[in-house]
Amino acid sequence: MRGIPLMLLADGHCLRGQALAACGRFGDNEDVDEVIDDFRAVSLETICQLVAAGFGCTLLPALAALPPQRPEPSFVIRPLQSPNDSRRVGLVWRRGYPKAQELALLGDLIIDNPPIGTRSVLTH
Repeated sequence: MRGIPLMLLADGHCLRGQALAACGRFGDNEDVDEVIDDFRAVSLETICQLVAAGFGCTLLPALAALPPQRPEPSFVIRPLQSPNDSRRVGLVWRRGYPKAQELALLGDLIIDNPPIGTRSVLTH
């Protein structure tokens, strides 16, 4: 979307680099024009509010764009057209964690009931 400022999370957040790559932009802020991050947003919710107020556009993971998080979005949500644009989300915990069994059950629940807009790429 040329001419519309791209709003991103602050440096160091993994979604920032993924959003730049999805837009075909790489490098630091100095190498990227039309990126607004003077405010150093640290949450997707902050960026969504700024987009809703008309300050620019952003990229959201499907999980952050779907209900119940956004029951009535005040901005347009469009899926990426490339089937290659994706991100991997995993559930991890440290060895010896006392609630490991509960986390494994949570993982099974998510695998058996994947959220809308996601696809499974299980690797065990």
